[in-house]
Amino acid sequence: MAYSSMWTYVWDLVDEGIEPTLDLLKDRIGLSGISVATSYHTVDHLRLHCPKPIYFRARQAALYFVPQASLYKATKIVPNVAPIAKKNNPLAAIAKGCAKCKLDLNSWTVLMHNSHLAGKYPDCAAEDCFGARSPVALCPSNVNVREYFRAVVRDLVTNYGVKNVELESCGYENFRHYHMHEKHGIVFGALDKFALTLCFCESCRARAKKANVDADHVRNQTRKALESAFRRGQPMRGTVEEFVEETSEMGNYVEMREQSMLQFLGELKKAAGKASLITMNEGNRFVTGVGMREMAEVADRVLLLCYSPKPQVVRELVEDGIEAVGKASRLVAGYHCYAPNAPDADTLEATVAAAYDLKVRHFNFYNYGIMPIPNLMWVKDVVAGLK
Repeated sequence: MAYSSMWTYVWDLVDEGIEPTLDLLKDRIGLSGISVATSYHTVDHLRLHCPKPIYFRARQAALYFVPQASLYKATKIVPNVAPIAKKNNPLAAIAKGCAKCKLDLNSWTVLMHNSHLAGKYPDCAAEDCFGARSPVALCPSNVNVREYFRAVVRDLVTNYGVKNVELESCGYENFRHYHMHEKHGIVFGALDKFALTLCFCESCRARAKKANVDADHVRNQTRKALESAFRRGQPMRGTVEEFVEETSEMGNYVEMREQSMLQFLGELKKAAGKASLITMNEGNRFVTGVGMREMAEVADRVLLLCYSPKPQVVRELVEDGIEAVGKASRLVAGYHCYAPNAPDADTLEATVAAAYDLKVRHFNFYNYGIMPIPNLMWVKDVVAGLK
């Protein structure tokens, strides 16, 4: 039996009515669950079908539930609770409503991409080879960061009964996510992005030292390679794989990062307890620190973003995913439900079928509050066809 969930924002459920919206998603659309954003980054959201203000703006990354303070005593990071959650803790009402209408509550949990916490706790933020702290990304090697997100996961499972914990941005920074009007006079390639987001914070250097890896040497080589590219005004030459292989100690540094991430995922899996842990695949393992194959060693499932209007592209993505994780039942296929990746109902149906035909049986759809109402009916028809 296929499983379907829809990514959803707390503010949309609140403003459109928790009970009627849950009933709509369960009874009319036919979903198995909803994946609610419980820890989320800043956002400026155009709302096409909400009767309340047409825009929702979250100017700070925040939690969208009231945390249990005692769970966070082991970390210096103090949770930042969104104003909408402080009022009456709507996630509790959402959990109750889901139980009532027999709709699974899943947690869509953004981790390292957090401009508020990176700014408030700069010693917990990623640090590049130039010594610049990221204004938007935490470092997953940092002990306070790890303890904070263990507490978040434990809190959600214990107090809100979530069935699946879906982890987004669970890894090292995947290129700087600019929040302002970015200005740079060079076209960055994959290698430049990798080099610019390699973290050399105190936590990473300490882990490298423990693994007998010379972090300062790796840092200096990375900086020199980037400075050369900047002087030329051209992207760095070669591939990420070649750079890792040819740069002294880089392979060992990458291995240290991968081991750190695997350990962290294991900690989150333990914190999730009875809930399933789903990790989102967000790019090259050298960049994020963990690839699909590595994720599958720990997580229950790996979420593959099938963001393309072309069924053949989706098919190839899924085939690669199956090869990495071992079998189709370990995959979740995620879909945009509006243009450009789903410009019409037929395209959405065809791209979902591409994964279904390869025996994928777990699907996520993005996003209730963003898509127009007609597109929601596309999802209804697609879900009805999943057996």
